[in-house]
Amino acid sequence: MAEGQLTRLRAALVGNQQLAEFARQLNLGNAMLLGKGEMESRGNERDGLLGATFEAVVGAIYLDSGMDAVRAFVEPLLDHTSIPPRFRCQKHSARMVPS
Repeated sequence: MAEGQLTRLRAALVGNQQLAEFARQLNLGNAMLLGKGEMESRGNERDGLLGATFEAVVGAIYLDSGMDAVRAFVEPLLDHTSIPPRFRCQKHSARMVPS
């Protein structure tokens, strides 16, 4: 995969809008503990909070169980993403590798 393609794929996967969509698929908005004002303003539906919550869940899985567990958690979500079709056949070849 060319470098430019990898950049676009990474942006599609880790953009906050996509992370928020993953959070919606998992109904994380319903699990968020928010203050009264944030709940009244429907904060649990905002992309920023949903994306951050999804990132926190992935980070917790990584710290608790490692990269293989993260892959097992994230890869099924990729089957239902809005990633451009030209990248879908390549999504599993672009593995995350811990540094």
